[in-house]
Amino acid sequence: MKRNKRILKREERGITLIALVITIIVLLILAGVSIAMLTGENGILTQAQNAKNKTEEVEEKEKIQLAITEAQLGDNGYQKLTEENLQKEINEQFGDGAVRVYPNEKNAFSFLFQNKETNYRLEKDGTLNKIDIALKINNVEEFRTFMNEVNSGNTYESQYVYLLENIDLSSETWDVIGSYTDDGKSNTFAGIFEGNNRTISGLNINEDKEFVGLFAYNTGTIRDVILESGAVTGIARVGGIVAVNDGMIENCHNKGVTVNASGIGIGGIVGRCNGNVMQCSNLANINGSGENSSFVGGIAGVINYNTISYCYNAGNITGMGKNIENGGTYVGGIVGQAIDGKILNCYNSGGVKSEYINGGGIVGQVTKEGRVSNCYNIGIVSNQGVCIGNIAGSAYNEVVIENCYFSKEICNLEGVERTNGMTSIETIEKTISYMKISDFVDDLNKNEEIFVIDIGINDGYPILKWQVE
Repeated sequence: MKRNKRILKREERGITLIALVITIIVLLILAGVSIAMLTGENGILTQAQNAKNKTEEVEEKEKIQLAITEAQLGDNGYQKLTEENLQKEINEQFGDGAVRVYPNEKNAFSFLFQNKETNYRLEKDGTLNKIDIALKINNVEEFRTFMNEVNSGNTYESQYVYLLENIDLSSETWDVIGSYTDDGKSNTFAGIFEGNNRTISGLNINEDKEFVGLFAYNTGTIRDVILESGAVTGIARVGGIVAVNDGMIENCHNKGVTVNASGIGIGGIVGRCNGNVMQCSNLANINGSGENSSFVGGIAGVINYNTISYCYNAGNITGMGKNIENGGTYVGGIVGQAIDGKILNCYNSGGVKSEYINGGGIVGQVTKEGRVSNCYNIGIVSNQGVCIGNIAGSAYNEVVIENCYFSKEICNLEGVERTNGMTSIETIEKTISYMKISDFVDDLNKNEEIFVIDIGINDGYPILKWQVE
């Protein structure tokens, strides 16, 4: 009985509060305050609600910042942020299940409230921002909806799309997300696709056309995507993640999706790259199988005027073309051909085979004002023709290749076979034993910690620092 009375009193208080609000609104109207002044864009009630939302945002950010600090301090002193220690501290602040933590690229995390549309992202520079997520993908059906929307012209420009769960496409007939044409009628993705280090497995696309990949055309940002298994096959401009990239690709990894094409522009991550790629890796086999195939690379088939940095390839890269019209096959562990582009802080351990000319452990050919810096190759490079090198097959015009290393004990080639008088070439031969000690790491790093050695990874050769962070 007492419990019923308490419930009744709460109900009465609720009714009284509603009546009070109604009375205040009536009095304001009688005093000459219009409904628009109350509820309009700059109305009294709207401003009050905005102030309430702002206060909630400040409180939420304070709690997240406190959780970040507690996670960094740990029980035994300072420690790096991980999904586990952040989630533990977030649960302390908001309660179990209220907010979910997603690890993004290096030192970046997302915080998604589960019972309301509130989302925050901790950026790499330490800033915490509120973000608006246009679409959350939890399953194959929602992923297909996203694909269909992009194919229908929704670019998601400047909007976030979040992949929240692993996706298995092995039982699906899948298509390319978006399209690319040279007449300006492309269906591009122009937003921020956040893969949250979730995996996409069973990705099988087999199209008798150009511009084939998980995405056809990116002018936005694609990051933290892991391709687990499958095959992507097309004619030309074919990439595991993107066919043509005019934006940013970051922290994306092709672990097992083979890429096959018979034409030009074939890459483990991107076919033709006019944008930037950083902190990516390829472990899959990349095959240019036709007589006209050329520009084949572990990360990118060809790059134009932009940068590939902090990437590595461990897959086997093959270009079987004899495309005299294109001047060669152009096959590289990282990039097939770099036209006025930069390849910085990368390494290759995969085999590189070029059927015709221009094969290199890092790049098949680099031209114009291209630059290759702080790279090394431990993959075997083979070629039926000429212009074959441990670092690059050929380098022309005002190219700079500096601080790049190889071992003839692994592959008995020079660093670069063919150059002209305008190039600046610094390729350095080392022994296998030297390339597995800290002195070699110092050679690569100079004054910046980029490479490290972990004896359990890459057979003891240096790896990129982000691989163990």
